[in-house]
Amino acid sequence: QNVKYNGNIDSNLVEIDENKYLINDNAGNRTFWAENQQMFGSRDGSEWQASGDDVISVDGVEIKINQGDNIYALVAKINDSDAAVKASIDPITKSLNLATTDARQLWIQDVKGNAFNELGMVKDSSQTPPYNLENGVRVSGGSLFDTVIAFRNALLKGDQESIGGRVLGSLDQGINNLVTRLAKSGAEYERAQLNAERSSKLALDVTQQVSREGDLDFTKAVTDMKMLDYTNQATLSQAGKMYSSTLLNYMR
Repeated sequence: QNVKYNGNIDSNLVEIDENKYLINDNAGNRTFWAENQQMFGSRDGSEWQASGDDVISVDGVEIKINQGDNIYALVAKINDSDAAVKASIDPITKSLNLATTDARQLWIQDVKGNAFNELGMVKDSSQTPPYNLENGVRVSGGSLFDTVIAFRNALLKGDQESIGGRVLGSLDQGINNLVTRLAKSGAEYERAQLNAERSSKLALDVTQQVSREGDLDFTKAVTDMKMLDYTNQATLSQAGKMYSSTLLNYMR
């Protein structure tokens, strides 16, 4: 018995400031995974060569394969990519082995061409991950739910060896991964809260500055207009008196 994950491994970018983003990568097959996942191919790849320019996807990271590349070049390109996956060649079977560097479910797929299919890792490209693996591929490392189911089954069977060894070890790894993810989410939440508070304060400061520099004090404006009106009336009155007496004096 196991729990099948239906979802995706895409990361979302949350804008927290101008041209600043927070990466949200809390996919279920990472948060609730118990162990590093490993895939062991069953087909000898020592004679394999890419027949064309292919593109493969490893844990959501696309990797270009050039025509003529062999399995050693493929391993080097996977290890040099941004994927949190380590590739190697089995010294006995000469098959391709893949392992994640932390607790997560590994997704592999042929995006263009059929490199993984020729190496016996996945079925045809019409199948989508994570349930597109070839039947001969051996997989280890399950989810936290799979571990709980295994723990229950071991208790029912009285399998003390499994309980005290592999199962409890997987549970410990799963809880550790879950706590780590929760801590990461908490830190990102606090960061988002601080950015929100800073943005609110910045908006308030800008509003106050605009109000101070641009708004009109209507009471003061009306008073100033009245004072200007009184000054104008007084000036006209004085000018009238002055010109009037000057004219009379001239006529005399």
